[in-house]
Amino acid sequence: HGIEPRIGLKTSGKAARTLAKDAVREGIGMVVVAAGDGTIGDVASQLVGTDTQLGIIPIGTMNNNARSLGIPLDIDDACTLLAMGTVRHIDIGRMHTNDSAHNEYFLECAGVGLSAIGALAGQAFEKRRWATIPRALRRFFEAKLGKMLVEIDGVTIEAATRIVTVSNSPLMGNNMLAAPGALMDDGFLDVSLYDGMGDAALISHFMAASSHTPDDTKIYRARRIKITAEERVMGNSDMSIAPARNVIEIEIIPAAVAMIVGNGIALSNPVEAAPPTSTYAPDPPGPNGTAGHETREQLAAKG
Repeated sequence: HGIEPRIGLKTSGKAARTLAKDAVREGIGMVVVAAGDGTIGDVASQLVGTDTQLGIIPIGTMNNNARSLGIPLDIDDACTLLAMGTVRHIDIGRMHTNDSAHNEYFLECAGVGLSAIGALAGQAFEKRRWATIPRALRRFFEAKLGKMLVEIDGVTIEAATRIVTVSNSPLMGNNMLAAPGALMDDGFLDVSLYDGMGDAALISHFMAASSHTPDDTKIYRARRIKITAEERVMGNSDMSIAPARNVIEIEIIPAAVAMIVGNGIALSNPVEAAPPTSTYAPDPPGPNGTAGHETREQLAAKG
């Protein structure tokens, strides 16, 4: 396709971030990541607010970003899409925990409680850190319902929950359709509180998401979220784990990264002429056009 790349090898997340940072400094127009979701997230975090475009050749395990953005899983087709060069500006989420000046970016999903424990187990499985899995499972079964105050664009909701997820992408984890209708270019995050849901209800919900037949669990749409927990809870941004904190703040950075994309379910303006990809179609939107989402105005109307 006439693309002559200069190759850099990823030996660690830090190495990937350094390669991306160097590309921006040198004024390179496009960085192509041939890897999985974790490396894509590492590189994207260094391209926020820059003119450097991000292209993807998905050769990871789950490839949630590629599936959501309409990037073909076939390598030749992914390269064809790169040559087309159709760019959309994609949102990225940012998580900030109290007592820390460190921000964590995410393309897929952030969360607290069981979300972080699940990410910890998934990270251990992917990296074959078998000794970590029993500890993650123990934390999972020890977790109890607790009160969390979730402030969604200035409106506070009290929830009895062990998990809050904040999604930028419709897909997370093991290709779960956890946030049907979520768009990665609309300037909003999709928030699920799982208020009052016990073990059986949570298992049923995530099994439905895994089979791509999501239930009607309420989803709120917001730009800024502040989660305050009675007891310290772990947080995660994608697969990155944050230490347990009482307060976690999450926000969306709209149109943060210029990306070469295709005909994806997470795009409000997909590239219909793009090569086909493997993905999952969300349920049809609800009466308000947002598949059961609640906006800030709808929350405020409820008091």
